[in-house]
Amino acid sequence: MRVFEDEETIIVVLELGDKIIESLKKIAEEKNINGYFKGIGAVKWAEIGYGDAETGEYHVKKVTGGFEVLGLNGNITLDENGEPIIHAHILLGDKEHKVLGGHLMEGEISITCEIFVKKIKTRLQRERLGQTNFKVIKKQI
Repeated sequence: MRVFEDEETIIVVLELGDKIIESLKKIAEEKNINGYFKGIGAVKWAEIGYGDAETGEYHVKKVTGGFEVLGLNGNITLDENGEPIIHAHILLGDKEHKVLGGHLMEGEISITCEIFVKKIKTRLQRERLGQTNFKVIKKQI
């Protein structure tokens, strides 16, 4: 992982074998930031989820075989204990030009992934939504 930074933006360049969520969480912890991000690149595999509003659970599927990251976007907020939460969604394209996507649980880089993180001054906290496994933004801290 390589990191470039100015006052408002952190550019994260992930390399072969790096993991997306793990890397973004590490940056968020080191830099003590909240923000939002966008990225493109390629992954060997990804675990993507679908948030089922009826059950309050994520249905997670691991896809393998190599994919272009057509779109990666999300935000960085905090949980009730002040730990960073990476909320990311991803669109993947396969070699047959089919697209799939969902909530990104994790993904491993196969070539590179270039992620631009915009830092924000507002500190936002997520809390569990009722009895679900979903954490939603509840307040500014």
